[in-house]
Amino acid sequence: VITTAAEKVYPIDYSHFNIMGGVVGAKGIEADSDKAIFPNVNLEVHFGHDNGIKFRYPWIIPGIGSTNIAKNNWEGLAIGSALAGTGLTIGENVVGMDVESVIKDGRVTDTVDLKRRVTLYQDHMIDGYGAIVVQANVEDTRLGTQEYAINELGVECVELKWGQGAKNIGGEVKIRDLKKA
Repeated sequence: VITTAAEKVYPIDYSHFNIMGGVVGAKGIEADSDKAIFPNVNLEVHFGHDNGIKFRYPWIIPGIGSTNIAKNNWEGLAIGSALAGTGLTIGENVVGMDVESVIKDGRVTDTVDLKRRVTLYQDHMIDGYGAIVVQANVEDTRLGTQEYAINELGVECVELKWGQGAKNIGGEVKIRDLKKA
C-alpha cells in the first residue's frame, strides 16, 4: 500500500546509535532547583533580515505536503504549532493536488486546501510569534502558488524546494480517481 517506513537492511544506520546527552554548567539562572525549572527557560529566537520573524521555540516543522496523511492531520499540526509560536511549513504540491483549486491561464486564483491550511495556522497565532511557510516545487512555481499565498492569504515566508534529495521515503501521493489523475 505504501513504501514509507518500511524495514530496511543496512550494514549500519542511525537506529544503531543511542545518543545520551546531558547538560551541565547551565548559565543564565540561579543554580536553585526551585528556580531552574522549564517555565523559567526562554528559548525565543528572532531571525530574518530585520529580526522580524520570532519564534517562542527554535524549531520548525518541515514541509508537510500533499499527502492524505498531511491533509488529515493538518488541524492538530497547524493549531498546535501556532499556539506554541513555532514554524510550520506547508509542503509542495498542495495546490496541484487540490481538485477544488481554480487555475486560470496556468496560474492559481483560488484554493480550498491551501487556504484552509494557512487559515488554521493564522487564526491561532498569538502575539505574532511563529510563521506559516509555503514551500514550492517547480510545478508550484509555474502555478504561482507562492505569489497567491503571499498576495491572497497573507503568508510572509516561502521556501523553494530543489529536488527530492532531502527525503528518503519516496515522496509518493495516492491518486485513486482517474479524473483527478
